Amino acid sequence: MYPGIAIQSDKDGCNNVNLGLNTAINYNDPYFLSSNDNSNAQLGQIIFSGNNYVNWSRSVQFALGAKNKIGFIDGSLSRPDDDSVDLQKWILNDYMVTGWLLYSIDKSIAVSFIFTPSARDLWLEIQERYGHSNAPQLYEIHKSLMSIVQNDDTVVEYYNKLKKVWDQLQVLESLPDCSCGTLAKCSCGCVKKLNDADQLRKLI
Repeated sequence: MYPGIAIQSDKDGCNNVNLGLNTAINYNDPYFLSSNDNSNAQLGQIIFSGNNYVNWSRSVQFALGAKNKIGFIDGSLSRPDDDSVDLQKWILNDYMVTGWLLYSIDKSIAVSFIFTPSARDLWLEIQERYGHSNAPQLYEIHKSLMSIVQNDDTVVEYYNKLKKVWDQLQVLESLPDCSCGTLAKCSCGCVKKLNDADQLRKLI
């Protein structure tokens, strides 16, 4: 499928990819690409339309996590140095992830991102344009939450409707990450108290 790339199986029957660099990549490696991988593949079940960022981004993260490629968008797998033996492997995979992202976006929107240099830059650009939680967006979600009624739905159906909106709010109104480590050492149960308050709010 890719020039200079061959699929090999090791003694345990696991597929490895030979990138023509005298190395074989095990499927547990973030640089692994199977023979079924191609850039014209959709990530997850949701196409990004411009107004469904929260659900789309979660779907994409699940799909990339399953492929062991989440590092290409969250910044944890940065571009190697120019003299690194992993550089060509990184470039190949980054092109692949970028293609997956673009193919998971509505064509009318994807065209504006076609020259984005990397998957990480593409992810951040989409986040910058569409991912900011703002007052109008939160207002619409809270408004939809207050309009949900059970009517003839079963309890399970009613709960699922509420849960869908709660999850959107959880993403937009989540607590900021603690980067100083203080929260991890907290002994007063602050996080549990906040979670209990959130659960009570949902119950009400």
